Amino acid sequence: MMPGPVFADSDYVPLAESPLAWRWTDAAHHALSASVLATIRPLTRGKAADIYDLSLARCSQQSSNRQPRQVQTDRDRSVVRTWLEDLAVGPSEPVILSWDATTAVVTIWRTFLDHWDAFCYPASDDVAIWAPACDWSLCYYHYEVLELSLGDAAA
Repeated sequence: MMPGPVFADSDYVPLAESPLAWRWTDAAHHALSASVLATIRPLTRGKAADIYDLSLARCSQQSSNRQPRQVQTDRDRSVVRTWLEDLAVGPSEPVILSWDATTAVVTIWRTFLDHWDAFCYPASDDVAIWAPACDWSLCYYHYEVLELSLGDAAA
């Protein structure tokens, strides 16, 4: 497994500056508590661009899986949550989410696990998700599929 990206305090911007902040702050969507919002740290546009190629590589590796593990996210939320819990990731493990070359956040696994549907929107999002300390990648596809790749997708 290759080491993941390292982030400095200067690599983050305030949540309000994220183009996706409305997803987590607007009562019409997923108004998350202040304590949960504090765990979502948007990356600067430059840092998001730096990791975008890595996120693309992680998701393009999915197609080489012989039998990828997938879950349809239009199913009951508890089915998806149970599927995600099977990854056995520590609740405070940092997780990177990359939507495109300008939009990425770092959060903790518990936040993603509890609110995955606030990060993965059907019909609009393709998102690469990974914990740098773990040997897996998740790719959410806008057609409501979450796919798991085991192994070192960054190698």
